[in-house]
Amino acid sequence: MAINVDKAFRKLFKHEIYCDNSELLRVHHHLYQTMDQIHQLAATAEDIPVLDIDHWVVVCDYGMNTHISPIKSIEVVLCMGWLNDGLDYNSDSYKVKAGNKSGRFVNMCDQQKYLSPAIMNENLAEHLKTLKHAKNVTVDANGGVTLRERGYLWIYNIRLGFFSKAENDGGVSYLVPNGKNHWHPIQPNQIAARLDKLNKYHGGFMIDLIRCLKYWCREQLLPKIPSSLLEAMVFNYCKSKFSPLSEFSDLDISGALQAIHENVLIECIDPIGFRGDLNSLSKEDRDTISKQAFSDYLKAKSARNFEKTNKVDRAIDKWSELFGPEFKKYAKQP
Repeated sequence: MAINVDKAFRKLFKHEIYCDNSELLRVHHHLYQTMDQIHQLAATAEDIPVLDIDHWVVVCDYGMNTHISPIKSIEVVLCMGWLNDGLDYNSDSYKVKAGNKSGRFVNMCDQQKYLSPAIMNENLAEHLKTLKHAKNVTVDANGGVTLRERGYLWIYNIRLGFFSKAENDGGVSYLVPNGKNHWHPIQPNQIAARLDKLNKYHGGFMIDLIRCLKYWCREQLLPKIPSSLLEAMVFNYCKSKFSPLSEFSDLDISGALQAIHENVLIECIDPIGFRGDLNSLSKEDRDTISKQAFSDYLKAKSARNFEKTNKVDRAIDKWSELFGPEFKKYAKQP
């Protein structure tokens, strides 16, 4: 890779894609402060579940360390403990029936005595509104509650969940709302472990490739690709490669864009965490993303060819079409 192109990529990652330490520390401090407040609420409010303060977990891109700057969304699962004798989980219909021994849950059920995430979330939302700095609190369509506080950019998406034993391997999973007033299992720890294993094979550069493509999506003003879908498409692509990625010159941005062009149009059965089809995009959004990915795949190939023939300025122009004017600015800096 040409020296100026390599320099531009390094500075783009440092200043535009990676989060700096001050941002990460601010997020970390506020996250733990907010979780402490929510657990204190749950300790006394009878119309929301008792929460296990030692077993909440951060999931999605912030939890998987695939986020880019600025951090805008943090998804958290708050644990209500293990499924117990008073709760009967039907893994076929993803329903939880609350019996008379289920404590507070007795009053959080629908008419058929099935535990209702909608009722639980509505109650939780009302309590979150009482937090001193709460600005926006809404019940989200994916089965959680969103919270934003004054003075902070990011939004928390909070879901309530149970511990459960996974049927396939006996590992611990979380049972969380599925957005349809029922429940489904997720395995955030196993997902993180599988991502980390393949990332290590690629010298740590697979996560950089994921972040690079998230930045590309933002710069191109494309419909938002769900993090889980983008990560799965890059995971599949990297798993199929015969040789490991290496820094910048062989991140293989063009190849990854070609994979997105083809695979965003079809279903994407989760290769990492048994979450089913991850492609929830509309046909219109799929077509828009696919078309842009193909166009930029050609531009990325062209940029690499310009580098190989020492036409550095033309290469920088092409990369700037993918990653915006900041790329060209960093290429020109000393």
